[in-house]
Amino acid sequence: MDRINIQIEVPAAKYPDLANRNPGESSREIKKRIDAARKIQLNRFKGMKIYSNAQMTNRHIKKFFPNRPSQPQIAGDRH
Repeated sequence: MDRINIQIEVPAAKYPDLANRNPGESSREIKKRIDAARKIQLNRFKGMKIYSNAQMTNRHIKKFFPNRPSQPQIAGDRH
């Protein structure tokens, strides 16, 4: 089995950002978004033996997303 290690540099977090007491998005709100996305997936794959985007093949991607560029753009790539 091959393995690849990915490393990125991350700037140090500033104390005010860490000490911020803003609760952010609640688990309930996140669950609502996830449930809505799952419903879209289930409707998309109705009648197929696919239950999530992770199970899609290239053929499915071309079928469901026909306007997708043939080659993904790399960050910073400006043609």
